[in-house]
Amino acid sequence: MSIHKSLSLADIGFQLPNGQHLFQSINTTIPPGVSALVGRNGAGKSLLAKIIAGIKQPSCGLVLGNDSICYVSQSISGNEHTSVGELLGLLKRQQSIERIIAGSVISADYELAEGFWDWEEHLKVMAGKVGWTQLPPLNRKLKDCSGGEQIRLMWLAALEKYPDWLILDEPSNHLDIQGREFLYHRLNKVAQSKSTNVIVVSHDRQLLRNVNCIFELTEKGLTLHGGNYDVFVREQANRFRSQQHLLEKRKTQVKSLNSSVQLSKEKMQRSTSQGGNRARKSGASAMEIGAAKENAGQTQARTNRQNQQRQIKLNSELQSARDNIEWSEPISFDLDNTCVRQAQQVLTCSELEIGFEKSLTQTLSFHVSGAKCIHITGENGCGKSTLLKTIMGMLPPLKGEFQCLVKKAYLDQQLSCLQTGLTAVENFEHTNPDMDEQDCRLRLAWMGLRGAQADKLVENMSGGEQLKVTLACCLLSKQPVQLLLLDEPTNHLDLYAIAALENALTQYKGAMIVVSHDADFVAKLNPDIRLKLEKRDCRL
Repeated sequence: MSIHKSLSLADIGFQLPNGQHLFQSINTTIPPGVSALVGRNGAGKSLLAKIIAGIKQPSCGLVLGNDSICYVSQSISGNEHTSVGELLGLLKRQQSIERIIAGSVISADYELAEGFWDWEEHLKVMAGKVGWTQLPPLNRKLKDCSGGEQIRLMWLAALEKYPDWLILDEPSNHLDIQGREFLYHRLNKVAQSKSTNVIVVSHDRQLLRNVNCIFELTEKGLTLHGGNYDVFVREQANRFRSQQHLLEKRKTQVKSLNSSVQLSKEKMQRSTSQGGNRARKSGASAMEIGAAKENAGQTQARTNRQNQQRQIKLNSELQSARDNIEWSEPISFDLDNTCVRQAQQVLTCSELEIGFEKSLTQTLSFHVSGAKCIHITGENGCGKSTLLKTIMGMLPPLKGEFQCLVKKAYLDQQLSCLQTGLTAVENFEHTNPDMDEQDCRLRLAWMGLRGAQADKLVENMSGGEQLKVTLACCLLSKQPVQLLLLDEPTNHLDLYAIAALENALTQYKGAMIVVSHDADFVAKLNPDIRLKLEKRDCRL
């Protein structure tokens, strides 16, 4: 492997079918080690990653040094019926050994088996590369593996090709805590040793703390930040402050110039009037008075042209400063009516068993009172999401009972409460049929969705806009939501939308039950209680 090999992007651009440039004129070099690619949802991060990997062709430009790159996508879409062994290229080799043991003398079997006789030991070594003690059975279909297992298997399939570069697209989205910790540890080691070249497309802040550098994709292009997430945040904050300072400076300059221009006009008018009066009093002829007026008029016209040019230039600079502002205040609102009294009963669960054909846990018995925040943890497959769906009434319990005594709402990673074919207003009206359109628009305006934005189809909105609509629908109804169920809500949000969600939830005064592997997000919510789901009784 050429561990010190760099990648160069030369004048890369991509134009959408409608003529819009998603990005253009990207020129940079990606150094060896671990790099991250971040940016707002819709900026084209995954597309740029696929262009770097050679999977997609740019509208213009070249990628140099991408002869040996493996791209690992966010999902196994299209490969669900592939087996583990087929994905890893091992099934035929294992089957050839089985045929040889059964007596086969076919040369093709021996060719396939070459170097694979100790296949059981080989599988253990492979499993260790992705933090497992053993691989799932080679004949298991990928559709029967959990999301976290699928992601790890796709990494492993890529690693087995020994590429010069490995590109991981949102690698931590479907991982449980153990899987994420393994990934962070592995990336940290790689970042320190630069023994492998990796590009991660991610909004996972813990992951981003384990990289050598971060490339930020915006409509302005690709910006390199020479450090991990903490360095990126400091540089970004400095950039935002500089942009805001420049904007305020331009506003002051425009205001000052406009005042100066108005004073100049008034002064010129007074001067002209006073000059005419003096000329008439001194007995000047009509021709002399006319000539003086003409000269004064020419002087005023020249001054007006100069002032107009200065105003045009400054207004252009002001608009440019506005256009360059990348940051806006996160969502902030006051929800006094969602307040849950300290001793108020919110939820009770008694001897509850959840799952489908069989219970994922033994029994769950707990109660929630007051505006408590409960963080549910556990390995993938232990029933965290199933518990939330059961409480919401989306799944029936297998045994036991629960009682929710307040209005509840469910916010998941797909923002599935939204109907993408409806506008923001129509979605709000659908979830709040007791409110008229004017009230619906008023509450959307509290979220910054006004006028045309409120009439935009959800499917045409950015991730941040969709989040605002979801929060409005969940939290701004006449009857307040006093229990909010959160199921990995940050998984598909960009860093800006995550900040907005965190800001909104810290203002929320109701009870929350949170399922999340995002350590930064959970720390921001500061849960009162942690409930770990295991294959045994769980009690708070």
